[in-house]
Amino acid sequence: MIKIQQKQSRQIEGSIKEQQGAINILIKNLRKKLVTLARKEEVLVSELSDDAPERETVVNRIISRSKETIAKLDTVMATLKTKKAKLTTEQTTLKEDIKGLGDKLVAIQAKIVSGQENIKLKTAERNSKKEILAGYSVKENTKTPTNEGAIVTQGAIDKITEEITTLRKDLKKNIQ
Repeated sequence: MIKIQQKQSRQIEGSIKEQQGAINILIKNLRKKLVTLARKEEVLVSELSDDAPERETVVNRIISRSKETIAKLDTVMATLKTKKAKLTTEQTTLKEDIKGLGDKLVAIQAKIVSGQENIKLKTAERNSKKEILAGYSVKENTKTPTNEGAIVTQGAIDKITEEITTLRKDLKKNIQ
C-alpha cells in the first residue's frame, strides 16, 4: 500500500515538475521575443524625433505587448495553481483510499486468525470426544452393554460436551 502511495506521489510530483519546466520554457521564449521586439522598437524610437507621432505609436505598442505578456503569464500561473490543487486533492483522496484498504485488510486478517482459532478449537473438541468415546468403548468391551450403561454413557457425553462448550466460551473470551 505504501509503495502504491509513493508511486502515485512520485508521478504527481513528476507531472508538476514537467509543467513547471514547460512554463519556464514558455516564459524564457516570451522574454527572448519581447527583448528582440523591444530592441527593434527601441531602434525605431531612437531614430524618430521626440515629437514624431510614430514614436507614440511604437511606445504604445511596447506597453500593450508587455500587458499582454503579463496577462498570459497570470493565466498560466492561475492554471498551474488550479492543477496543483487538483493533484493535491487527488493525492489526498488516494491516500485515504489506501488507508481504508489497509484497515479492511487488517480486519480480514483478524477474521482469518479468529477462524483459524475456531478451527483449532473444534478440531481439539472432536479429538477429545473421539478419545472419550474410544475410552468408553474399550471399557464396554470388557462388559456386556445394557440400557442403563447406554444411558449413563450418553449422560456422561452430554456432561462433557457442556463442559467443553463452557471451556470454549472461556477460551474465546480470553483470546479477545
